[in-house]
Amino acid sequence: MDIKFPDLPAYEAAWAPIVWTPTLGSEEKLLIGLVGKFNNHFFAKRVVPDSTLGVLYKSKRRNAIDILDTTIRLLNSQKEERIEDVEFPFTGFQLGEVNETFCDDENDLIDQAIKFSFSLTTPEEYFQWRERENLSRVQSNRRKFISAVKRQVTRARQELQSCFEVQHQFNDYSINYDFFSSRLVSQLGVIRENTASEDTGTLRRLILDLCDAQSFNNHRVLLVQEDFSSVKERNKALNAVDSMSKKYDIQMRVVKETSEASNFVLEAS
Repeated sequence: MDIKFPDLPAYEAAWAPIVWTPTLGSEEKLLIGLVGKFNNHFFAKRVVPDSTLGVLYKSKRRNAIDILDTTIRLLNSQKEERIEDVEFPFTGFQLGEVNETFCDDENDLIDQAIKFSFSLTTPEEYFQWRERENLSRVQSNRRKFISAVKRQVTRARQELQSCFEVQHQFNDYSINYDFFSSRLVSQLGVIRENTASEDTGTLRRLILDLCDAQSFNNHRVLLVQEDFSSVKERNKALNAVDSMSKKYDIQMRVVKETSEASNFVLEAS
């Protein structure tokens, strides 16, 4: 009987660990992240969670996080063709051996790298940490958007101050609406390229909140601030939300700048 060998994952990829020497001149070396290339996309990631750095560096935890995250951010600003050509912005960092592999997506590549080379974390710990970080970032981005719109709207029309963050009771549950007036009820959300999956989940929940406002006969609008560098990814993410909003007869209005959202609220109120 012939047994078919399992198909390899879809994409060729490569990665190399980022080696950090916290104390210059010492022999201490920690693998704190990786540089990878997947589907012609170059990226750098820190894989050691904040909690692990807290155990290692205690009161200096914040310093360690700052220098590592700054290094990763500057690496991601580089657009190298080859991993070997990456240049570190600070002393104390070097690149480990480049490993070639096959993977299905970026997360699959990170999972393989952690299993192969990293002892300070596990794939489970890493992805749980990243999920918490992304959710926190999503909530923070949305709060900043709401605050900025509220500030600009109330500066123009002080009487609309009471229309922001209004709670309504529905039988045995309540919903907080970001803006609620006699003419307009709106939930405000954001969608960013690096947190699109989490943002999409939040926007879908906000659409359901607006569904419950149908009995008030207001103009119901999901007001979304977007930030994408890829037009393809932007359209993919927004189409998924727009299809749901149309299904429930909710208008979705997409803006780039906070001022666009503020002007819409002023005009619609």
